[in-house]
Amino acid sequence: MGIGRFIRVASCAALRALMLVIVLTFSFLPTHADNLNLTHLTVKDGLLNSTVYFALQDSKGYLWFCTETGVSRYDGKKFENFSMNDGLGDNE
Repeated sequence: MGIGRFIRVASCAALRALMLVIVLTFSFLPTHADNLNLTHLTVKDGLLNSTVYFALQDSKGYLWFCTETGVSRYDGKKFENFSMNDGLGDNE
């Protein structure tokens, strides 16, 4: 076996060992996906429109949804909606 082949085999073995360490490390990290509580919000719940282009949460915890016909703010219980009738500017 030549030195070049030996180095490639040794590098391959080292890479496999490193990958194994990484996989084992991440497999034991706690995951919080089991603690997620997702709620599907719709127009029936008070959302202004079913087409949502952007969503974000502000520093006070409100969820804001930019929809086709205006902006909806959700406080965890109810929506407050803002449209052109409330002084919101037109997108066009």
